Amino acid sequence: MKTTKHYLLFSIAMIISAMNVVWASNPGGKITPVAIGQAIRYQVSVALPAETSLCNVYQVEIIDGRGYQVAPAKIFTPGVSLYDFYERGPVTGVRIARLVIAPFGKDGDHYICDREYFTTPSVMQGTFENGKTYKFELFPQVSPIK
Repeated sequence: MKTTKHYLLFSIAMIISAMNVVWASNPGGKITPVAIGQAIRYQVSVALPAETSLCNVYQVEIIDGRGYQVAPAKIFTPGVSLYDFYERGPVTGVRIARLVIAPFGKDGDHYICDREYFTTPSVMQGTFENGKTYKFELFPQVSPIK
């Protein structure tokens, strides 16, 4: 009986200490935002005329060399040419800016259009430092009529 009490007290003490560690590492469970000056800024310029009509919804995104997004994608809007993305840093690796059809639905469907836009991805490699801006340029082209 005495041994059981000791194990119970020891277990409770371990649980309380684990909770203290979690609380100290992230008080209140809130995500702390990074100041813009303390983050890496990627600025993507998309050269597409404002009067362009689109059949699909497109998104501008920055991905790493493994294909993972480093910041949330932004929906492309005709007439808006600059898109800013932020990432905690510094990081070393590959960053790729691209314009892709935004998937919708659980299967990532999209509309079938006579003409679709595509871009050659803009790629940078190296060390990306906090407080600096890295610029990418995308030049959408129309795919041939199907």
